[in-house]
Amino acid sequence: CNAEVIAHVLVRDVRSEHLTELKKQVKDSLKRLNLAGFVIEREDGIFEFLTGSKKTFEDEVNGVEAKKNDQRRTVRLRLTEVLREVGQVDYEKKQRFRTTVFADGEKDNDGDSLVLQIYSPLHIKLEDGLNVENAEMESFSHTDTVYWFSKVDDEIEKNVVRLFKLSEALKVRQAQQNKTDDDKELIREKSKEINVLQQSIESHLRSSLFNGTIIWNGDVQELDGKTTTLNPIFNKM
Repeated sequence: CNAEVIAHVLVRDVRSEHLTELKKQVKDSLKRLNLAGFVIEREDGIFEFLTGSKKTFEDEVNGVEAKKNDQRRTVRLRLTEVLREVGQVDYEKKQRFRTTVFADGEKDNDGDSLVLQIYSPLHIKLEDGLNVENAEMESFSHTDTVYWFSKVDDEIEKNVVRLFKLSEALKVRQAQQNKTDDDKELIREKSKEINVLQQSIESHLRSSLFNGTIIWNGDVQELDGKTTTLNPIFNKM
């Protein structure tokens, strides 16, 4: 259920109670319950109330610490999946070549002389001094490098942290011997959630990239989300 449904259930008299204010109170309560481990947010504001084995497992998930390097590795894996769709460039439809692509500072694939540095929103947030202004200045002395900055998207960080913690907790459960039917069902359910989280992160990464900023040799271009391949971008340069 979500906050709006709960608010409608709680409202006693639509003429005297302000539904919007009640919905806000419900959201605040759900956030507190979420922090306490009694509910979990699935997607789009949908919450599930936890009891029994599910509550125990979520306690295990919450006990996992997602350090900065854990977050970096997790988002980089998803960014690498997204980058399978980019990298090959047809310059003015005359010359085809592949760029050397770096995903959040790690080389993703080797190419020709052109280098593409791609940064996810979470990596930008975690790295001090990594911003458009500094990259613009650096680009003058690295004319073989294109810098691609993603647009800010806080949803990615939330999902990355959840994905890492859930994956680590699930590994422990999967390694246990003599699993009960409830354990097996829980593992199936959480494996599906991991898959959903991975797809959601990749979708948000694509959107943030193609609404981000491209920098080359001092030229800064703000993308509008309409271009989803490298060719139109590079042919402008």
